[in-house]
Amino acid sequence: MPVIIVLLLIIIFILAPWLIPVVAGAAAAYGVFIFIAGAIVVVAIAAFAMKDKIKGLLSKQRMNSMIEESNRIARLRQAEDARRKDVARG
Repeated sequence: MPVIIVLLLIIIFILAPWLIPVVAGAAAAYGVFIFIAGAIVVVAIAAFAMKDKIKGLLSKQRMNSMIEESNRIARLRQAEDARRKDVARG
């Protein structure tokens, strides 16, 4: 079967030599398409793989800010309690 295809291509190129650059251009366009599709797939896989890591980092940052806020509130309450004790003693 492939031999027949090769023979047909040879006959086509003999009868219409202007098809040689057309076929070369089509092959180049196909190569560019494959390259771009591969790059998109690689970027998509990398984004999917990094999604959990990014979520983890954002979660840690959110948790740290919540801890800092609760520590700030606790310090304010301690300061108020200390002032109340001073007022009650004083």
